[in-house]
Amino acid sequence: MRGLDFARIDRWLRARLSEPLRIADLAAHCGFGMRRFHQLFNEAFGETPHRYLHRLRLDTSLVLLADPRVSQSDIALDVSFSDQSAFTHAFSKRFGVSPQWRTGMKKPARP
Repeated sequence: MRGLDFARIDRWLRARLSEPLRIADLAAHCGFGMRRFHQLFNEAFGETPHRYLHRLRLDTSLVLLADPRVSQSDIALDVSFSDQSAFTHAFSKRFGVSPQWRTGMKKPARP
């Protein structure tokens, strides 16, 4: 049985970060049923597809936050959070600091 093409999965997700993605769509894109895709992904990468997507969105936000001309609410939408509050909560939980770090604080380290 063929495995997962991580580079293909990563490219597909990165191209659609601003969209409300369903893991079922990614599974279909890769030619697997939802259950089998989830199992293969978790075995191969040590995390669920949803957790990977969430982490990818937050890591991408770090790059976007480096540009002070872009508002946090725009960044939240660019990485598919419903609003700035949801983004701030998720960002703070992941990195231990608010996205306000860009107003003079040192960039948080990626855990």
